[in-house]
Amino acid sequence: MAIARGDYGEGIRRIAGGRFEPGVLEVRPDTPDALIALGLPNLPMHHTTAHAAAEMAPEGANGHGVDPAVLLSLPELLEHPVAAVESGSRDGVIAVVLDAVAGDRDDPLTAMIDPGAPLGCGGQDLMETNFILSVHGRRHIMREVSDALAKGEALLYDGPRFWSLIARCKRTWEECDSQRSEQNADRRAPHAGQDGHRWAKMGSVGRRPGH
Repeated sequence: MAIARGDYGEGIRRIAGGRFEPGVLEVRPDTPDALIALGLPNLPMHHTTAHAAAEMAPEGANGHGVDPAVLLSLPELLEHPVAAVESGSRDGVIAVVLDAVAGDRDDPLTAMIDPGAPLGCGGQDLMETNFILSVHGRRHIMREVSDALAKGEALLYDGPRFWSLIARCKRTWEECDSQRSEQNADRRAPHAGQDGHRWAKMGSVGRRPGH
């Protein structure tokens, strides 16, 4: 498995065209300023061809239904993230919400990034990279961002752009309406609000906890 240092776009087009080769793609030679501001080191950003192939495969057990055109725009999308929170399932991993939807699932496109991860393959020396573990439509990212905001733990939140993105994601928007209806019902009930979900107010933040 070799590290591909050539054209990231060509690598994605080859995979989309059915010419899969195991390897690692260099998505960017550096880290965008917007991500550095969150505390990520300025390192190359990599993604495996296996993950890219799974992301572009039809939605199902092993596929995410991400349009190849969306993955082709990943280097640019990373420059202008909409929101970012720490992953609740993997220590040190950051969920970065990008300004795009994920094809078949019609969910907010989210890149899961492992900052400063060691990368070594094909007999090459280990190198540090901001490794992109996955890029997919994350159905519950709206709840994750809202919860992080309520706790004061959001790394980045651009309110107007975030809600503009959510409005483009029909299923997520319908889920939001359903949650709000449940919340309103809880408020009308006796002792309401004890366990109700608190939807975040629109606003903008950008920081790492403790910074």
